[in-house]
Amino acid sequence: MKRSFQVSFKIKEGKVEDFIKASLENKSNSTKEKGNLRFDLLQDLKDEHSFVLYELYDNEDSMKAHMQTNHFKKWFESTREFIEEQSMKYWKYLE
Repeated sequence: MKRSFQVSFKIKEGKVEDFIKASLENKSNSTKEKGNLRFDLLQDLKDEHSFVLYELYDNEDSMKAHMQTNHFKKWFESTREFIEEQSMKYWKYLE
């Protein structure tokens, strides 16, 4: 069963470009993973500090494996200092 997660971020002043650069690098690597079906990075049109990350995987195991990759760990560690607020939701993909 397909699984996804969505993370909403509020990025600190002066860190938006750094967050985008790191996140796009992570996206580039993540979309090459077996089981990754979608990876979207969205920036709010009215608030440049607000982002949503949406990822879709073919199953829960693929989603969990993604979080163990070196590129995810690098992204996670490198962006932690940029994040002011964060919330995460896991979703079941309905077809």
